[in-house]
Amino acid sequence: MRTAAVGLTALLLGLNLAGCGGSSGSGESPPPPVPPPTPPTSGLDARPSNKTCVAPDRPSATLTIAAERVFPALSFVSPVAFLQAPGDSSRWFVVEQAGRVMVFDNTPAVAAATTFIDLRGQVLSGGEQGLLGMAFDP
Repeated sequence: MRTAAVGLTALLLGLNLAGCGGSSGSGESPPPPVPPPTPPTSGLDARPSNKTCVAPDRPSATLTIAAERVFPALSFVSPVAFLQAPGDSSRWFVVEQAGRVMVFDNTPAVAAATTFIDLRGQVLSGGEQGLLGMAFDP
């Protein structure tokens, strides 16, 4: 019985030492951990100093702002877009929410706009619905 107890003690001691000695058993320390990746080089680390970008003085209480009509003879029904065809500054197109696109010459004295396309029969409009934009094929 004493031999069995000594054998068991030796086995437990051997397992304990094997667990503490690392995987190689030669007493070498494990390799160091892999360092984290370098952070990206974009963005700002600090706010740049810019002494030339200074806000102007606040306007006085007597400041007035007014809108001036560029084409005073024209009026539109619920216009949502005002654009020109690429490379053609001679005409303006106005998209009306109900589905009509009006066109007129780019002169302040223009007397009337004409219908470029009328889609009112195909467009459900009102609130946030309707013909809300237009683009030209380049």
